[in-house]
Amino acid sequence: MLSNWIRSYTENGYNVVITRKGRRTHEQRTREIEERKRRIASPEFKAYCRERIYKKIGCLGSKEKKTTETEIAQAVRELRLELGLGVRTILSILNDPNNDLPSLSRSNYYDILKREDQDEIKHHNLIK
Repeated sequence: MLSNWIRSYTENGYNVVITRKGRRTHEQRTREIEERKRRIASPEFKAYCRERIYKKIGCLGSKEKKTTETEIAQAVRELRLELGLGVRTILSILNDPNNDLPSLSRSNYYDILKREDQDEIKHHNLIK
């Protein structure tokens, strides 16, 4: 700990002790929210997300047959964590009529997740 203080003192001088404490202000939070909305609404970001969704679905499913809803739901679940977006945003990009990606409604997504959890509980001994 002492070595960190010494290193930061040599880099910053007396500014080591001066740190801002507390929560972010309301203005800072609203600025971050507005910036995120602008980023999500940009066509470049939507194209990037569309490409990532297409690749993820292609990796999970077979190229010979049509992708199933469970594969699409699994791709959405993984992309939520990778892209840092909500389910509604990813599904809106996925269900856009201008692309050739398979569609999945929000209720079906949650229904598939619920069924997977029930199957896992039901067949726990078999899986083990």
